[in-house]
Amino acid sequence: MKKNIYLLNAKNNRKAKVFFVFLLLSTLFWFFTALSDTYPYLTTYEVTYTDLPNDLLFQNKQKQRIKVQINTSGFRILSHKLRTKNIQIPVSDFKKKGKYTYYYLPNKQIVLLQKQFNNENLVRFASDSLWLDLGVMKTKKVPVISKVDLSFKSGYKLIQKLHISPDSISVKGPEKHLDSIYFFYTKEVKITEIHKDFHTTIPLDLTAMDLDVLHVNTNQVELVGKVAKFTEEQIELPIQVLGVPKAATYRLSQDKVILKYLVSFEDYKKINKNSFEISCQYPSETNNTTKATLILSKKPDFISTYSISPKQVSLLPVIAD
Repeated sequence: MKKNIYLLNAKNNRKAKVFFVFLLLSTLFWFFTALSDTYPYLTTYEVTYTDLPNDLLFQNKQKQRIKVQINTSGFRILSHKLRTKNIQIPVSDFKKKGKYTYYYLPNKQIVLLQKQFNNENLVRFASDSLWLDLGVMKTKKVPVISKVDLSFKSGYKLIQKLHISPDSISVKGPEKHLDSIYFFYTKEVKITEIHKDFHTTIPLDLTAMDLDVLHVNTNQVELVGKVAKFTEEQIELPIQVLGVPKAATYRLSQDKVILKYLVSFEDYKKINKNSFEISCQYPSETNNTTKATLILSKKPDFISTYSISPKQVSLLPVIAD
């Protein structure tokens, strides 16, 4: 009895195995048949731009991917899912739209581009147009502006203009980017309690630059300052009236004024009354003003800070004898 049951089970197991073998073969046949059929499929291609003219270069990062509608087999669809395919588009086929802008209409070039789609039927591109910014490589000299805050000890100041070296930076890159660069700032730095000559290195502020496409010949500058102790002095000076006619109808209400000025101790002994001249212009007949504005018409080169008191003097009519 047990032997009969064992033989029956063995027979049933063989039938089950045969059934599953046929089921697997049928499934594989259906699967391969399905993969052999053609389907519409929207996929993504990596774009490689070729044939770039020698006198042009990319002004910005170009579009790297494009969606494409194709008709292809299931096998090819699996291949697309496993890795991204590549399509080459020649830059020389782009048309110029503006100063830097070029465009390409891929859907009008399907016949030519179809050569790159082996065993696939190229239907259309999802984007009607591709755009590139193209231009030439240029080098430009850009001035440097200091944003250093200088604070001096009482009585001390610069005796000459702050020296920046270099005073301009050479920047190289696509012309589209260079057209919008007019100057470079230094970093904002504070230097306090200055009482002697200084020489320091200050980094440039390049945060607004696209350093992926622009290149500068340095990222820092040297600041040199000549410093001296100053004293405030004053001197009384006569007023020289320029352009006085023979028959003058006006005279000044006073003929002397006070000039106050800052001078370094080093240059103090170089000053005398002949170092300065204060003048004003005699008014024309058509000028109805009643005051004359005074100017410092002569001074030493090392004097830059001064004041005239008063800045104007009254004009009084000349009374004939």
